[in-house]
Amino acid sequence: MLGTNIRLARVSRKLTISEVARSADITRSLWSQIENNKANPSINTLMAIAKALQVPIGSFFDEDNHLDNPVVRAGERKTLKTRNGITYFLLTPEPSRHSIEFLYNIFEKGSSTEIFYSHQGEECGIVLEGRLRIDTDSEEYILEAGDSIVLLSSKPHKLTNVSTGKTIAIWANSPPSW
Repeated sequence: MLGTNIRLARVSRKLTISEVARSADITRSLWSQIENNKANPSINTLMAIAKALQVPIGSFFDEDNHLDNPVVRAGERKTLKTRNGITYFLLTPEPSRHSIEFLYNIFEKGSSTEIFYSHQGEECGIVLEGRLRIDTDSEEYILEAGDSIVLLSSKPHKLTNVSTGKTIAIWANSPPSW
């Protein structure tokens, strides 16, 4: 609900109602009523609230918006399935708000990123189950359960499941690529 998302935005920024109400030039009482879903703000008031909280107005209307909630529930993870057999589960809430992202990756038997790719930053990963081959333009690394690696993401690399079954890994990228 609108008021709940406004409250989450304020609390996540560690601001008091008095501070943001003063900044938005509305009464503390009205702000409280809005946060408790007892009053609906006008467009002008909503614009003032967004400015005071330094967020886009649209963020108040996203039903799935948890702003800075640090928890991602298992059944609510953003998921990306590739045509080549890799499923990525985003473990980090709102990666655009953070300097790092974590992914839980499932590589089906024989799956691969297929091409060498690169992106800004660095990444590291740990294999939880199976075997994963990481190819760079000059090296090849085989990781087994418990092994980890760190790479410069700007160096072209490719990941391939070389296990007889699925491979599961947790990967971190900084900055986030999602």
